[in-house]
Amino acid sequence: DLAKYLEQNPIPWTNLAGEEAADLATKYGVRGIPTMIVVDREGNVVALDHKLATLVPEIEKLLDTAKP
Repeated sequence: DLAKYLEQNPIPWTNLAGEEAADLATKYGVRGIPTMIVVDREGNVVALDHKLATLVPEIEKLLDTAKP
């Protein structure tokens, strides 16, 4: 159902579901859904939360360091 929904309603971020997602959730300490994970250019997890307001400062730091 999720795959069908995403085909009809594309969103600009990656969504994970299924067994692999459950393994990743355990690895990264996800305790609720939805959870957003901010990853830097090197692939490091910078922040993890279910509230966007908590993640915005971390995202802004990454964007500031990416400026020339």
